[in-house]
Amino acid sequence: MKKKKQKTKRLQPFSIERQIPWLEEFNRRDQLSIFVGAGISASCGLPDWDALKNKLKLEVESQGVVVPPNDDAANIARRVFGSKFNAVVADCLYREGLSISKSALAIANSGVRSIVCFNFDDVLEEIYQSECIKHSVVLSGERFNLNNDHVTIFHPHGYLGRFDSEDEYAVGNVVLSKSDYENLYEDHYCLTNLIQLSMLLTKTVLFVGMSMTDQLIDSISK
Repeated sequence: MKKKKQKTKRLQPFSIERQIPWLEEFNRRDQLSIFVGAGISASCGLPDWDALKNKLKLEVESQGVVVPPNDDAANIARRVFGSKFNAVVADCLYREGLSISKSALAIANSGVRSIVCFNFDDVLEEIYQSECIKHSVVLSGERFNLNNDHVTIFHPHGYLGRFDSEDEYAVGNVVLSKSDYENLYEDHYCLTNLIQLSMLLTKTVLFVGMSMTDQLIDSISK
């Protein structure tokens, strides 16, 4: 009996298998940047944006304040908690702990030196620190040197370290509500937006853990 010939698997033009050699070459030339979204945080057991806002809504309601269905819980939480807002958000973020995922480890061990992380958490920073990989953290409004000889992580929407103190939380700023996004991205020429534009114009950008239909992508593309 004649052996049936196996059908060869055809790779689609834009499949990840076809893109890997190109990405490796861009990375070797230091021409690759990674934009990191909430999917990476979720893979480590942290809440994504919707879950985080729901937790924040429960915190507001625990103070006896009703959040109407069409209102933004983050905006109301700012008014309710005042200077403690960031500390409350951090508690919602880290309360249930985290475990480092293979996806987060892969990013940290990729060798990519320019990372834009839209998450508040310090998952990547914890990995770099534990792996003794030299890195620096850049927050909104700070300058970003694309020619660093080490990993640079830019947090355009703010940063809440897992072990920060309440005083450290109080001086930071996070972009969480709809109005926060609108205020940030309506000024195309602010430093935060120029850094992201510079990345998009000078690097090949790999989007990881990001939905291409969410509010963030819509804001960046406008």
